Amino acid sequence: MRLVPRVIQGVPRAIQGVPRAIQGVPRAIQGVPRAIQGAPQDPCFQRRAYEAAYHTIKENYMADNTIPAKDGEYDVFFKNVVNYSDKKTSGDPPAWNHIPTAEMQGLHTAYNAWTAVYEPTKVPHTSTQTAEKNRIRKSSEKILREFINRFLRYAPVTDEDRDNMSIHNKKEGRTPVPVPTTSPRLTIDTGTIRRIIIHYFEGTRRGKPKGVHGIEVRWVILDHYPASEKELVNSAFDTNSPLTLEFDEQDRGKRIYIAGAWEIEREGEKGPLGAIEEAVIP
Repeated sequence: MRLVPRVIQGVPRAIQGVPRAIQGVPRAIQGVPRAIQGAPQDPCFQRRAYEAAYHTIKENYMADNTIPAKDGEYDVFFKNVVNYSDKKTSGDPPAWNHIPTAEMQGLHTAYNAWTAVYEPTKVPHTSTQTAEKNRIRKSSEKILREFINRFLRYAPVTDEDRDNMSIHNKKEGRTPVPVPTTSPRLTIDTGTIRRIIIHYFEGTRRGKPKGVHGIEVRWVILDHYPASEKELVNSAFDTNSPLTLEFDEQDRGKRIYIAGAWEIEREGEKGPLGAIEEAVIP
């Protein structure tokens, strides 16, 4: 993809290379160049238009792209988020009580997995070690990004907290997404041993409704149908159907009960929990 047409002469090289620097830019700002399509063909006018578009993209991208690209900076950033979140979720009472213990444990597990493969690459190392570091970087970054978006974007986390964690504060002005009023429809695939694969739908359409960040799936293994949703004590979050739950060999043959609710980014607000589905762990 070329952001700047060949006919525009004299455009700074920094602008011509923009697409490489912003791969993965949120969809909300991918359409910026479209706004300047159809501009007058005068090269000077187009140059100014593309420069303006570049600065708009860069500003919005920096507001959303909190996680550093370089491994060294990523390591420092990740460690800071973990330590700061630990501090805020400890104490009696804790300053933050909206983050489940299991989610903090998951963040620690992801960070420990990252440091285990990153540290060896700080000295002469093999290509195999580099490949493993890159693989864990990708998976741990996904966990970190989801943790930030679920728990650190909104109250009780403050702008000052985010500044202390080097998390960019989003600009205000976007129309708030309403809390969902519908529930996801679930289908459960048990075709793979020790796995429950959950596909979720909005009506007949696979995936989530517009504006919804993801789905919270609550589940439990029981020998009887749950008396209420309070018995669904386990939780998982996903943003791209399907969600896969993996189990141990000893869990095979047990009954699992599952329900889901749509969740928006604002303070993790959720819609109503859907019907409780039942399956047998294969």
